[in-house]
Amino acid sequence: MRMAKTARAAIIDLQASRLAAEDIVCVRGEKNLEGIAGKKAWLKERMAEGLKLKVLKVNGRSWGMIEYLPAENAWRPVDAAGYTFIECLWVIGRYKSHGFGQKLLAHCAEDSKGKNGLVVVTSAKPFLAGKDFFLRNGFEVCDTAPPYYELLVKRHKKSAPAPKFRERAKKMLGPERSGLTFFYSDQCPYVAQSLKEMTALARKRRIPFQLIKIKSKKDAQNLPVAYGTFGIFLDGQFLTHQPCYGKAFDQLLSSPQKSWRQ
Repeated sequence: MRMAKTARAAIIDLQASRLAAEDIVCVRGEKNLEGIAGKKAWLKERMAEGLKLKVLKVNGRSWGMIEYLPAENAWRPVDAAGYTFIECLWVIGRYKSHGFGQKLLAHCAEDSKGKNGLVVVTSAKPFLAGKDFFLRNGFEVCDTAPPYYELLVKRHKKSAPAPKFRERAKKMLGPERSGLTFFYSDQCPYVAQSLKEMTALARKRRIPFQLIKIKSKKDAQNLPVAYGTFGIFLDGQFLTHQPCYGKAFDQLLSSPQKSWRQ
């Protein structure tokens, strides 16, 4: 689809002082207000740790974004000192496939001059921009973690050490308890509503569960799954990193062997 000639596109550097007035690119709607508020609070706290948020605006509305910060402060279980870590990259709706993803990535690369390079986690399951996008833009796989995660790097300095996943994420050892364990954070604005629906279903099925909130980079960097900011375990076994809603979660619980294990 060709972009309308009258469309006015710009990438802005969104500061903490402007968060309250901006919409969140990846989710909108009344039922997600709690998650949106949580996401904005999370962003504000991370900005104090060096996170930068660049937003794609077309005709004044947000259609894409990239979040990145020093890898030492990444909310993923990775070791990548001296690199810039990309937490999230999205372009949505009608403005996909117009080169805006590359432009957002270029802003990140420009801000990362002098660093070892750029690092990002990708997944075979739905999770921000796909692996192929990063490969087309000069990234390469430098490490893997089960069940379907890859760590990609684009080096600015050829002699820089390769980033890697932390061992706990590679071993993927979940809690030694029966029932469901939800590791969650406010990074994803979909989580708040999906947790309500998933825990309601767990109660209905009489499945015991516990909620463990990821409150700091230390928590995220020591999570037993490479996603870093969300993960569901069932009877100590990893189930998914995707926030689920009623029917989808019911199906997942009914056939857990059909999730990541295939």
